[in-house]
Amino acid sequence: MISQDHSKLDSNMICRQIQALVQQQPSINVSVLIAEIKNRYGYTTTYRKVWTAKQKAVEAAFGNWEESYNELPRWLSALQQFVPGTIVDLETQPAYDGPYLVRDAQIFHRVFWSFSACVEAFKYCKPVIQIDGTIFMANTKALCCCVTPQQGICFISDRHGSIKSAFRSLGREMSAPHAYHVYCIRHISANFMRRFRNKEMQRIVVNIGYLQTIQDFNYWYGLLRDNDEEATRWLDNIPREKWAQAFDKGGRRYDHMTTNFAECVNLVLKGTRNLPITAMVKSTYFRLAELFLRKGVQAQAQIASGLIFSESLMKAIQENQQVASSIYVRQFDREEKSFMVDEMSPPQYGRQSSTFRINLRSHWCDCGAFQTLHFPCRHVLAACSHIRLHWEEYVDNVYRLQTVFKVYRKEFEPVSNEGYWNPYNGPRLRPNIMMRRPTKGRPKSTRIHNEMDIREDVQRKRRGSCRNERT
Repeated sequence: MISQDHSKLDSNMICRQIQALVQQQPSINVSVLIAEIKNRYGYTTTYRKVWTAKQKAVEAAFGNWEESYNELPRWLSALQQFVPGTIVDLETQPAYDGPYLVRDAQIFHRVFWSFSACVEAFKYCKPVIQIDGTIFMANTKALCCCVTPQQGICFISDRHGSIKSAFRSLGREMSAPHAYHVYCIRHISANFMRRFRNKEMQRIVVNIGYLQTIQDFNYWYGLLRDNDEEATRWLDNIPREKWAQAFDKGGRRYDHMTTNFAECVNLVLKGTRNLPITAMVKSTYFRLAELFLRKGVQAQAQIASGLIFSESLMKAIQENQQVASSIYVRQFDREEKSFMVDEMSPPQYGRQSSTFRINLRSHWCDCGAFQTLHFPCRHVLAACSHIRLHWEEYVDNVYRLQTVFKVYRKEFEPVSNEGYWNPYNGPRLRPNIMMRRPTKGRPKSTRIHNEMDIREDVQRKRRGSCRNERT
């Protein structure tokens, strides 16, 4: 059986064989490419050789890595020329040749870009921004001034020092009532697990974070304190309005307790991290243009079919309506805005019924779901049914298909042939050679790890004979 590497099977030959695969899927794993080479030729090549071949294939398909930096200003300028409203903030540093300043060149530092279609779209989205822990908020000011100038934006992130410092540097612009910074409950629970190593208490902390009323929070928080007072002292160091939904006045989170939604961005840009920088910017332009077109067509078709709300909202409403039919309603004012309802509780709660107050004028229900989710809970549906009032008027506009269509209404403009671009007379752009990946040795991952990467159920390795844990 032939299973060893072959000297003639070098990185250049492998590059030619895998180029089509890499061009189609730039994020393809090296292990998959190794298997592909073995399937074709019967030889198992080294990881390093295939990794080098993949870099050559990426360069052949998407351009040279170093030259890509020099192409970046021209492409960004073309975007601003042909896609009106494109926002670009390119920051550079002086370039030196030894002790001497290079006057016609600059070192790339960082870049922020956003398209006018995305800026316009955010006006109709939930006023919530989720920041992944691996994203360094270097251009927070550009984000807040150009993309999200609305007041009351809720930012959800982990407690990474760089993110905190970015918010502090903006001062009033990132403080209430201009903006609200809260924490992801999964990151809170991961930090808690690292400190106390108790799965059951970690589960309780997550459940407490999701509770929607202060009464429920106090009850479960008291149980946690009785179980481990040190754990509650640790939690007391974090402001409750930062991690507990019960203290989220005004429902600014819209029931978003984690930064999981940031993964949608990762999905749209999947594979672009391994591309040269100009190819990465181009990828965001082409992929978002395709996404806006596809989503806009879908929303338009749903509206034409007579739908008013999204399918997810209607499913939630139907589930609440099934329970609302067994709720007893009392009306307390002539304007039909104040109610008290009695709901039969399941036997395991040890009580016959629960009483909730409702004020439709204030969009308030004692259960907390009405103000948290921004659409009618089962108690509000029961009150609306009691007085034959349409519940649709108590649904936030973000759930309406007309609003969804407005998100994707503005389409992208095509960029013309390079011959029609405005001439670029700025300095040449160079990469920072200090940040270049070493060319020798097995490549290391550049992904930034945090507490979410800690495996809670990992078992320590044991010796084969005595089965004792290795130290």
